[in-house]
Amino acid sequence: MVLCLTSKQLRALRVIVAAVTWTALGATGLFLFQSERHIADMRVALRVFDLVSRETIDGIGEIREAQQAYVAAGQGVAFWVAKVATTGDSVRAGVATLRQAITAPAGWTALDGAMSSLDQFVNADKRALEYINASQPLMAGDVIFAEGSQAAATAARGVEQARLSERQAADANEAALRRREALALGSAAALSAFVVMLLVPIRRAAQETQRGQDGRERLDGRDGHVARDLTDALEIRPAADVVEVTAPAAPAARVVAARPAAAAPPAVSIPSAPPSSRAAETLKGAADLATDFGRVRDVKDLQQLLARVATLMDAKGLIVWMSQANGAELRPLLTHGYSAQVVARLSSVPRSASNAAATAYRTGKLQIVPSQPGATGAIVAPILSADGCIGALASEIDGEDSEHVHAVAVIAAAQLAGILNVPAAEPVAAKAR
Repeated sequence: MVLCLTSKQLRALRVIVAAVTWTALGATGLFLFQSERHIADMRVALRVFDLVSRETIDGIGEIREAQQAYVAAGQGVAFWVAKVATTGDSVRAGVATLRQAITAPAGWTALDGAMSSLDQFVNADKRALEYINASQPLMAGDVIFAEGSQAAATAARGVEQARLSERQAADANEAALRRREALALGSAAALSAFVVMLLVPIRRAAQETQRGQDGRERLDGRDGHVARDLTDALEIRPAADVVEVTAPAAPAARVVAARPAAAAPPAVSIPSAPPSSRAAETLKGAADLATDFGRVRDVKDLQQLLARVATLMDAKGLIVWMSQANGAELRPLLTHGYSAQVVARLSSVPRSASNAAATAYRTGKLQIVPSQPGATGAIVAPILSADGCIGALASEIDGEDSEHVHAVAVIAAAQLAGILNVPAAEPVAAKAR
């Protein structure tokens, strides 16, 4: 069904559709703004709750230690009694603050249990002081290390459980808000696509209608059949049917029909230009390195090969980073081109770090750090084995955009994987460490 709309109706429809679309997009933007603001407020509240929880747990530990000092030799009981009273009031105030701020139902139960345990601690403290005043330190010690310590530990566990419950509730709320944001964005995108699909056919239909009216007006009249024949003659045809008309060479005109186009001659592959001398030298050097890597016997040989790799890449320095047993971090195993002071300052790199070495280790892909004014670039190639990525080869270099340098780095990393991952090479790696 084709809609035939006038120019005014089409403009009115466009205005209505545009108004609805912009209203929907504005509402979506407002919802996203309020949602992100709510998420930010929740994160701030969670950080405050976490801070108060940790302070309260630390305070519980302090009153527990202060109470145990009652029966310690050479300690003043009066000082520690005051310490328990002051810190205990702060702890109870912290638990009350947490109860006002908590939103997770499970956290309420945990904080109620923590408050009950604090009451038990206070009762145990009173009994211990009574035994101390009665010159019975052994009885006081039993009360302190049995009832008091257990009550303090239970209270600390309750506060910690409330903190975890609140964090889980905050994460669940944030995930729900993120899902709503995704739904809102998807709805806005669907609406925009629908509007585009709605307007384009209308415009095309109007243009086709206008063209049809113009064509009918041209075909009306006594010469309509001539116009129709001309339209048929202007249809696009294959090249073999085209007729070539030459200029008259004699009084009579000469029309020559073009023969069908002959089959195209077979394509001739043009040989690519020979590689540059630099690329050829690099390729030969890489081949020699691959051969010599298979002859490595000890760390000294491996160090010499690293020096050749640096020379072939024009690198200022090389570092071989190897993963630890748990795979959580990388540590420098071998270096070249750096002084002993620089090597001594190298520290381990966590797997989750945002630098190029950790990224290459995580992704198993070549990483390139562009050079900047005053700072050289770098190329980091992952050391891949059958068990996955076991490290990274980092090279400090100025020409980090050269493809043949990239190839050398990848080849060297592959050879290192074969050396550092086999059981026979474990003494070499251990000696290097």
